[in-house]
Amino acid sequence: MDYTAIDFETASGEPTSACSIATVVVKDDIVTEKFYTLIKPPPETQFLKFCTKVNGITKEMTATAPEFPAVWKQLAPFLVGRLVIAHNASFDMRVLEAMLKYYSIPIPDFRYACTVKLSRQAWPQLPSHKLDAMGEFLNVKFNHHHALEDSVACAAIPLAAGKATGNSDFYVMAEKLGVTIRNFPPEPKEPKEVREARKKEAWLKRRAEKMAKKLNENNDSNTKLSENE
Repeated sequence: MDYTAIDFETASGEPTSACSIATVVVKDDIVTEKFYTLIKPPPETQFLKFCTKVNGITKEMTATAPEFPAVWKQLAPFLVGRLVIAHNASFDMRVLEAMLKYYSIPIPDFRYACTVKLSRQAWPQLPSHKLDAMGEFLNVKFNHHHALEDSVACAAIPLAAGKATGNSDFYVMAEKLGVTIRNFPPEPKEPKEVREARKKEAWLKRRAEKMAKKLNENNDSNTKLSENE
């Protein structure tokens, strides 16, 4: 398998607050490169106590770190034209897109997949598919919420899933398991009102189908009774 695992840590809930990034490159089932760096976020970024408690990164630690444009020059070769994976990929892709747009960097061309969805399909019997739970299941010891160690743990998931399902190609495995491989950047998230309306429409459709089915069953039952009289 060939892919790049990626992980961001952020200083707050804002997607432009990336404060560290790591990638792990896998080629022919072997980890060939690792990349990690702290990032100096945009000047208006607030470092929330909750995030610092989770990832251990403070504003002082990033004061002399490179800003994202300099990081991107090193990061881009690991992503462009490759398959990129992340655990809860929607988060990391949202952060990457936001950082690129903030600094007016052209959007790169690559495809990505989520290892949360992959692990759910490969091991549906597990009670949890969070990264720490998957690390324990796969016997991968790592320091959770450190970008590089999270990337290492993430990179182990497709290899293990391939062995578990008998697939040596990520694309073939993804298709068999029903895991979508998407083009970057991710499609814009639907407004809440649109999502709610779509859910309601789907619910009404299912309800109408159930009522029609029940009506047909009742008609069939009445027809049989009439035939037997």
